[in-house]
Parts: sequence; C-alpha cells; structure tokens
Amino acid sequence: MQKKRATSPPGRLFVEGTSGNTGISLAFVAATRGYKLIIVMSSSYSMERRILMRAFGAELRITDSAKGITAVFQKVDEIVKIHPIVIP
Repeated sequence: MQKKRATSPPGRLFVEGTSGNTGISLAFVAATRGYKLIIVMSSSYSMERRILMRAFGAELRITDSAKGITAVFQKVDEIVKIHPIVIP
C-alpha cells in the first residue's frame, strides 16, 4: 500500500514569523518538499539560527529588535498582502 503525501500546489509561498526553532524545522521541511519559505525574525536572535535556515533554503527577513515581536508580525502581514499565493 502506498502512502498519500500531503502536497502544496505549485507556486505557493509559506511565511512564518518565528524566534528560530520553528523556523529551522519549517525550513527543513520546505527544503525536503521543494516549498518556498520566507522566515521573518527579529535581529536579536542568533546568527546560528539564521545560518541553519538559509542553509535549508529559506529566505530571511530580519526586523529591528527594538520594535519587538510586533514588528515581526507586521512584516508577515506585509508579505501576505503583496504575494497573491501565500500560506501564513
């Protein structure tokens, strides 16, 4: 018996605001499935996390840490508004 795989239609973009751990996991899954992923995170989070996410192929958008987590979610909202096929 063959298992059915969950798939995403071509051209879909996934966007996630994260502090790092979830972003690393999502970047790994996106890489294995061929999905495009944008991670939005604060500049206060470690360079090691950014390096891992980029190594898996995620595109990063970094926000000003002085503006807190609110800036992260505002940036996610901006991305969702300008991309027609996005999964936040």
